Amino acid sequence: MLAISTATKKAYIGIDYKGKKFYSEINADCKQSENILKEIDNLLEKNNLNFKDIGNIAVVVGPGSFTGIRIGVALVKGLCAGDSNHSVYPISTLDLMSRVYQKTKKKSEYYCVMNALSNRIFYAKYDKNGKKISEEEMIGLDEANIDIHKMVFLCEEFKNLDGGVNLDAETLLDYALELERTQKGINAKELKPVYIRKSQAEENIQ
Repeated sequence: MLAISTATKKAYIGIDYKGKKFYSEINADCKQSENILKEIDNLLEKNNLNFKDIGNIAVVVGPGSFTGIRIGVALVKGLCAGDSNHSVYPISTLDLMSRVYQKTKKKSEYYCVMNALSNRIFYAKYDKNGKKISEEEMIGLDEANIDIHKMVFLCEEFKNLDGGVNLDAETLLDYALELERTQKGINAKELKPVYIRKSQAEENIQ
């Protein structure tokens, strides 16, 4: 299993090969488009693996950075081109945040929240066990009727607020492996990004 996240400032990579797990991340100041494939190759080579050893692939499809999401989806489509042996598992960024949060803290219910820019947020509601109980939506901050004490943020986006989490490659890979055990994957041709909102350029045109 290869798990990839490029939807936020940092990129995360996890590889599981016969129970052995390997991790890497690319810092925010690195260009993901130029370095993500190189970093995957480095991680494989460092551990004496080839791409054919990977098996299935999981990728975070959003919400998040438009550019980052496109990079991740395009990369997986490229890796799987001409090879139907790889099942693909799309992962929501908000669901991944919830998985991280469940490892450290628990509340009766909570909302995973991301910055959608222009005073808006992406969010979804989860119960105390981490089950999603509302659809992922985008809403203006002035419209959000959400108790701030029940919000779970990305630390990199809301540095001055409590309740933040940091994504990590280990949780990403563990979640990907759970999806592989419990769900049927899709063909890479079916893989689609989840933007929720239009790009800034599209909104500027309107």
